[in-house]
Amino acid sequence: MWKGFWDGLAALPQGSASFIGTLTGSALGLFALLLGALFNARLNRRRDDRLRDEDRVALASALYAELSGIHPTLIENAQSLTDRPAAPSEGFMVPGPSIKLLPGMLSRIGLLQPETIRKEWTPTSLLSNTWNS
Repeated sequence: MWKGFWDGLAALPQGSASFIGTLTGSALGLFALLLGALFNARLNRRRDDRLRDEDRVALASALYAELSGIHPTLIENAQSLTDRPAAPSEGFMVPGPSIKLLPGMLSRIGLLQPETIRKEWTPTSLLSNTWNS
């Protein structure tokens, strides 16, 4: 098979050599460009995945810090109401926890797993609707 190819190539006129060389060089150049583009895309994808993982960890840490700050306040308020219940004719004041980080992180909440969002969103949205309206 290759012998026939080389014989046919040798039988071509002199001017065809330039065309065949240009065609071969162009094909190799296109192949090299495609390989370079695919490799670059792979590198970009790996970098983006790494950055997304870092953002996910930062987001989870910030939400944990915010919820950890709110939890003791709510427990303390519930304990004080249990220890000293208000009379039916009296009211009582429940201090509202401050939610500062969540509003800035809502645009990135999709980085978390759906189970995490469901576990975190319900208490935080309840607190946000109650005290920061």
